[in-house]
Amino acid sequence: MKKLNLILITCIFLTNIVIAQPQWINYTNGNYISSILEEGNSFWVGTNVGLVKIDKTTGNKIFYNSANSGLPDNGANSIAIDGSGTKWIGTTYGGLAAFNENGIINSVNEQIEPVEHITVYPNPAHNQLTVIASRAKQSISIYNLQGQQVKSIQPKGECNKYIINVDNLPTGLYILKVSGDKGTELTKFIKY
Repeated sequence: MKKLNLILITCIFLTNIVIAQPQWINYTNGNYISSILEEGNSFWVGTNVGLVKIDKTTGNKIFYNSANSGLPDNGANSIAIDGSGTKWIGTTYGGLAAFNENGIINSVNEQIEPVEHITVYPNPAHNQLTVIASRAKQSISIYNLQGQQVKSIQPKGECNKYIINVDNLPTGLYILKVSGDKGTELTKFIKY
């Protein structure tokens, strides 16, 4: 009888271990994930083969790529959603695209090339960030990782060194965009 009880307890214990194992579901077939963003009942996932919309309640997936949606490049590296629900997709080789479920609204294939040269320091920054551009009269914008512009500077005069107060920004990673007549340069900085 003791042997039967021991076998029964062991079976129950092993059954509980097997039942407690998590069940993993692969939604993107092992593709490289570069970004993920939540919007309502959906997740938007940027991969090396396009953009995936996953319905959180049903698990249904919709795949968008350069062949079926007009996405300028399959490398969907970053995603931001603005107040009107437009998805801004930063791609590997196709520039920036604005997207909604009806397709690509606009592809901005702006030349993201060095404005000649910019220097940003200190990085990470606490109270202020110094930007030195090789040319004067640049426009400078700072974006959070949700793609929202949090600061815009329109320098005046013939200065090429700008000191930007970042004290009021929350701690995190930001994108600094410096634009001029020769192109645009993007760089990242950390606010601590």
